[in-house]
Amino acid sequence: MKTSVQVVSKLITILFLFYSCFSTVKAQENNGNEYVGQLPEEIISQSLSNTHLWEESSLSFNAVSSLYVLNHGVELDLPTNLEVSGKPVVLINKGDIGTLGNSPYFLFHTLKIDEVKAFVRIYLSYDVNGERATNNVELNFLKTQNGWELSNNQL
Repeated sequence: MKTSVQVVSKLITILFLFYSCFSTVKAQENNGNEYVGQLPEEIISQSLSNTHLWEESSLSFNAVSSLYVLNHGVELDLPTNLEVSGKPVVLINKGDIGTLGNSPYFLFHTLKIDEVKAFVRIYLSYDVNGERATNNVELNFLKTQNGWELSNNQL
């Protein structure tokens, strides 16, 4: 009888340790890098049209007809029929990249959003003489009475 109680006690301890480790790993995976819920349109718009992101590329924001966003890494919940400056925002998967030809596409690498501030790291991948090049920017946002606005301050 005493042996079965010891076995059950050890089993409970092992299960508790496993659960604790699993919970810690899941918490680290969701350490602000995944925004749960619909991404605010102001953050999407200001990120995709950010002049610093486009500066080093051979393209201009006005020259593209659609804004392709790779749904990879950070799970995105974009508003339906979203447009930025009249350009449709199209969510694509990794398998769709080959069908884009040399059209640029974006990747939201990091999203840390809370009630009053946000941090975004976004990449722009584009074609230069048949080779892919990538630019990225890190953007800080503050939520004001006017909505989400870019901030020069570190969060």
